[in-house]
Amino acid sequence: MKQQHALYSYQYLFKISSTSPVFIKKMITLFLNSLTEYMIDLERQMNARNLIELQKIIHKLKPSVLSLEVKGAKEDLASIDAATSWNEQVQESVERLLHTFNTIKPLMQQDLETYGDE
Repeated sequence: MKQQHALYSYQYLFKISSTSPVFIKKMITLFLNSLTEYMIDLERQMNARNLIELQKIIHKLKPSVLSLEVKGAKEDLASIDAATSWNEQVQESVERLLHTFNTIKPLMQQDLETYGDE
């Protein structure tokens, strides 16, 4: 499994795990399992334009997204976190996050399937 991808990175996982395949697979699996739920919640709060609930979701999601160094996500998370009302910037940040998550999810699933086969 490559540690560095164009849209995300496993470098932190490899660093903290001493490259333990069991740990790395478990962490990626946990992230992927929670990602679907987070995406549903993000979309629901975006449609409802509920900034308070959106920010709660962001706080739960943030550690995983940052540790996987998901490209562009740090800025979008910070933008949402700093917002005081729903605005175009919040809307665009949520849309970008959803697009990014939809893009990386199948890539990470493929990583899991091929991990150890290299």
